[in-house]
Amino acid sequence: TPNGVLSVAAGKSVYFFDGGRPGQLIKSVKTQHDVASVAFNGDVGSGGRYVTGGSGDTWVRVWDYEMEQELETGKGHHGPVWTVSFSPDGKLYATGSEDGTIKLWKFTAGPYGLWR
Repeated sequence: TPNGVLSVAAGKSVYFFDGGRPGQLIKSVKTQHDVASVAFNGDVGSGGRYVTGGSGDTWVRVWDYEMEQELETGKGHHGPVWTVSFSPDGKLYATGSEDGTIKLWKFTAGPYGLWR
């Protein structure tokens, strides 16, 4: 949608709302993990990925939007991950943890920034 997608973490579920039509639920996904934060990258019509941070563990999970499956797990924080956000170009995401750190994660194939 032109106005984007609002992603919301609640309990063990992630909700995706139409940014152009407040209150219009596009999709909800139940997980086996407590979800404290979520960020969506893509288009609901042609797929995409989203990233979640947990309150019950210290991991960051990357999910396939269409298949609703976990694709990879990022480990590195030492506390719950309370915030997740994509860069404007979608090739990087940042996570913030209760451990006082912010981590940057590459989200594209090939070299990007300092990653070679």
